[in-house]
Amino acid sequence: MIQVIGFGGEPATGKTHLMRSILAELCPPELLRKRHWKLGLLVGSEHTKAKVHVLGDYRDPVHRYAGSDRLSMGVSPPAVTWLLWLNRTDLFNGWTVLLEGDRLFNGKLMRSLEEARASTTWVLLTASEGMKLARRGGREDTKPESFLKGRRTKLANLAKDFKLWTLVHHEPADTRAITTMVMDRIRDFSCDSGAIER
Repeated sequence: MIQVIGFGGEPATGKTHLMRSILAELCPPELLRKRHWKLGLLVGSEHTKAKVHVLGDYRDPVHRYAGSDRLSMGVSPPAVTWLLWLNRTDLFNGWTVLLEGDRLFNGKLMRSLEEARASTTWVLLTASEGMKLARRGGREDTKPESFLKGRRTKLANLAKDFKLWTLVHHEPADTRAITTMVMDRIRDFSCDSGAIER
């Protein structure tokens, strides 16, 4: 069985930033390119000693959009297939898969994993309106209000159907605290209590 930890949230709640913080705990940035893999539409990185797969493309540290935003809009079905295969395969027993963003944080993927009895943790990141506005401005994000309203509606619907842990992601201290929580969950879940690869 695998563990999946997924992060969702409105644009500019810091999903990609948080994933970069977690990746920094898993490996030095200069090694990330070596751990990168591609399987059809799926892209990610493998961190063998920690028993972690991270879905998304985080290789470029300065790209305005990274992580799952770099994946195809059609990535969800192959992601479901791959995750269900991982969950059935003894080779990946005790592994954790981390994912974030609209393309992967969706009801079909979440329901498929829960029905397959994978261990799942779904996290909804929040931030104040002022912080989200500042973050969007910093990356010159001009998404219309109709798009943002659609994202809020989608997340509200997910909250009705799934248990979402709501975490405030506003300050650097929040990033550190959530990163620590995730790393602890990875260690606790892993069958191997060996050291996390640096």
